[in-house]
Amino acid sequence: MDLLLGSFADRHLPTFSDRQLDLYEAMLERSDTDLYEWLTGRTTPPGEVDHDVMKLFQNFKFQT
Repeated sequence: MDLLLGSFADRHLPTFSDRQLDLYEAMLERSDTDLYEWLTGRTTPPGEVDHDVMKLFQNFKFQT
């Protein structure tokens, strides 16, 4: 998850609004297991984390 979150941050944080930065920071407080489940679509994120930043994360394509 660290690689994914780091790559996601590198790509998106420079353009995030203050609100989106707050949402991203709140995402980082979630467990890796939850983030992985949401990223892979195994489970649906609960309402409080089902926002534009989560949708960007779910659609993020990791590239090495």
